Amino acid sequence: MVEAELISKLNAFPTLTVKDNRRLYELSDIVSKIESLKQEAKFKSSLAIYDSSIGVIPIVSKLPRNIQEMWTKRSRNILALLNAQGDGITYTLLSCSGRRNITSKKISNLVMESLDENVALDLRPLIQCDSIPNIRSEISTPDIAANYPHLRDIADSIPPIGGHLEILL
Repeated sequence: MVEAELISKLNAFPTLTVKDNRRLYELSDIVSKIESLKQEAKFKSSLAIYDSSIGVIPIVSKLPRNIQEMWTKRSRNILALLNAQGDGITYTLLSCSGRRNITSKKISNLVMESLDENVALDLRPLIQCDSIPNIRSEISTPDIAANYPHLRDIADSIPPIGGHLEILL
């Protein structure tokens, strides 16, 4: 019931513009309520979704565009670091904040390697997306993963978040 009320408030909340500074406080109140309830044992599991991008994206989508841009421009950085080249493509991005056409790149022949260099995986072709949040609290930790049935088995395999590393992928 409490969870449904919070979701309803978020869904009804308008997308803000740069002129809506006072309404940011209202959004902050909703987020503070979520954070406060997450501290209570009976809501910890049901509100754990707000510790992931699935819960955060609907909140971020309500922010003015200039604030949302603080979480973008990351994918171009990693492609530059990797000196990765790709073919130009256009695709439709459908998210909680709506539908939009994106012109971007499709990059092939990338390999992801584990930190200990024991495992290397050939990646499928990647599509560049500049809408990657750069928020450490959105990255799953073993504690968060343990709250989700489909992640419980691998929760102990998730490494700690490296505080000195830049979030690029």
